[in-house]
Amino acid sequence: MKVQHILLEGFKNTLSLSWEVFCDTKYITVNIATDSEFTQNSRFFIMPPVLSCILTVGEGKWFARIGVWGGIENSNTIEWSGIVGPVPASGTLAELALTPIHLQQIRRIEKGVRLYINSTDPCYMIIQCSSEKDFLSSKTISKYVTDWGSGYIDYMGLLPDITYYIRFAGGYKTPSKESITLLGQWVNLPPTTPIRTERLSSNIDLTTKKSNDVLLQHVKENKNYRFTSYTDYLQYKNALARRG
Repeated sequence: MKVQHILLEGFKNTLSLSWEVFCDTKYITVNIATDSEFTQNSRFFIMPPVLSCILTVGEGKWFARIGVWGGIENSNTIEWSGIVGPVPASGTLAELALTPIHLQQIRRIEKGVRLYINSTDPCYMIIQCSSEKDFLSSKTISKYVTDWGSGYIDYMGLLPDITYYIRFAGGYKTPSKESITLLGQWVNLPPTTPIRTERLSSNIDLTTKKSNDVLLQHVKENKNYRFTSYTDYLQYKNALARRG
């Protein structure tokens, strides 16, 4: 794993975490929750590539995992560490703020979904995708995305005929070198299924068939027809073979 040697300790209403990172990373994401599938009281903290942090939490027994934003691309899968915990903490857990990025429109595309947002200002997101609507961590992929003003974000890599549950949270100001940013509430998309690639292939096959039919008819009507290239001749022979 790219994150190892994680130490988690609880002190009253805080969690103290330290770790080691064995890769290049733009940011670190710390995910904590009061269950090992990270569905109950889940919190996502984004921070620069530091090696420790102290987080204010509330009553409960807390689990934690560390994720790295690896590579230099603007979009990639967050690679998670193993899970540590639980450790107890006390206090009152603060409510999550609303995510400032508003979703205007969703469009299904080949192998993915396109999210149109309410601004062309630079922003960042964590997008989660799962085949389960409760987003169990063991069945959920988390990706980070940074966008520099296109007004939309694509989530790719989806398979046809599968219903996906997708949600996102993020903001317009990337975390600074001195701060830790707590993600706001998730924005949930309606269950979605990407467009099948086969539809495009079928259209191509249909176009090819029409082209072959025209070529065969043209040769039939012109007994002295001369092919302009060997490639055209091979297309003609292939069309004959297809027709049988």
